[in-house]
Amino acid sequence: MNYKNNAGIRERKRPAYRKPRYIPLEQRRQDIVNAAAEIFGEKGFHKAKIGDIAKRAGIAHGTVYRYFPNKQALAIEIIGSRGATGFLSSLRQDSLKEMELERLLKNIAEKYIGNLEQRLPIIRFQMAEALSSPVFGKHYYQGLLHRLFVEMDGVFNKYQKKGYLKKGNTFIYGHIFYGALFSFLYCQELLYGKEVSRIEVYKIIPEIIDVFLHGVASSEKSRINIRKRECGLECPPAVRQMRLG
Repeated sequence: MNYKNNAGIRERKRPAYRKPRYIPLEQRRQDIVNAAAEIFGEKGFHKAKIGDIAKRAGIAHGTVYRYFPNKQALAIEIIGSRGATGFLSSLRQDSLKEMELERLLKNIAEKYIGNLEQRLPIIRFQMAEALSSPVFGKHYYQGLLHRLFVEMDGVFNKYQKKGYLKKGNTFIYGHIFYGALFSFLYCQELLYGKEVSRIEVYKIIPEIIDVFLHGVASSEKSRINIRKRECGLECPPAVRQMRLG
C-alpha cells in the first residue's frame, strides 16, 4: 500500500513487524521426528534426504542438525520409540481400570491394528530397516518390542494372580499374544494378503482372543492331553493306560 509523506512523495508502507512464533524445543524436535517418519515411510531410509525432512517440517535444513547429528540418529529414534509411548501408556491405563481380561485384550488388539492407513508406511520402514541392519534391529527390539513385552508381562501377571490365566511364564504369554496380532498384520497388510484371503479385522480380533484364552483343541482332547501331562512318561505303561482310561 502507498501513501504520501510530508514532501508529497509516494512511499510504500512497510508491513507491520510480526514477532516470530516461539515453538518449544521439544515440540520442534517432535515436528522433525514426525516429518522424518513420513519421509522415511514414503522414500525409505537410503533415498530420504535431510533436506526433504526439513522441508516437510517447515524449518531450515541446518535446524535438523541442532536436534539430530545425522539421518541414522533420526531413524533410530523412529524405529526404537515411534508409537511405543502412547501405546504403552494406554495399556497401563486400561490395566488400572480393573476390566475383564477379554475386554483388555480386545482394547490392546484394536489399538495395535487400528489406524493402519496412516501407520502402514512407517511400519514398513521400521520392519525393512530393522531386518536389514543389526543396529536398527537392536533398537527396534530394545526400544519398542522389549518395552511392550515387559509391560504386558506385568499386566498379565496381575490377571494370573487373580486366576484368569493359568500358571506359566507371562512374559512368554505376551510374546504369544503379540505374535498372533503381528502375524495378521504382516500377512494381511504388509504382504497384501487381504487381496487374496479377504479376512476382515473385526473378524480376526475375536478369534485371536478366543484362541489365546481357550486354545483350539476340543474340550475332550484337551482333557486327555492334560491327563497325559499329569501322568508323564515316568509312569509305568500299565499305570499310564489305567489313568488315561
